[in-house]
Amino acid sequence: MSSPAQRAAGGPVGASPDPPVLPKGESAGGRDRTAVHPAHLMDTPMVRHSGLTPAVSVDQGALPTLRLVVDSALDGVTGRYFDRFDDARAHEQAYDAEAVTRLMAATRALVGD
Repeated sequence: MSSPAQRAAGGPVGASPDPPVLPKGESAGGRDRTAVHPAHLMDTPMVRHSGLTPAVSVDQGALPTLRLVVDSALDGVTGRYFDRFDDARAHEQAYDAEAVTRLMAATRALVGD
């Protein structure tokens, strides 16, 4: 089980569609792999520049991410996806090992290992 401090020390909490299922042979490197979608239409440059109207402040959007780091009720929880504060199911492709393998290969090609 990991503590909030260990989760925070292991790297940033992923605010991305981190795949709940890793491809065969892949490892999370001993780190938790819990993903969070912190907010819909959060007030970020990407949202503003797209012409959309922000619906959630950055401060409000930070709360779900902070919860994953400090909430002792989530100690040991890994491989899950949260839509804000709700334990949710990610997009179906996140559970498709072939799709995840292709995504990880494309990511490595762009940014390296």
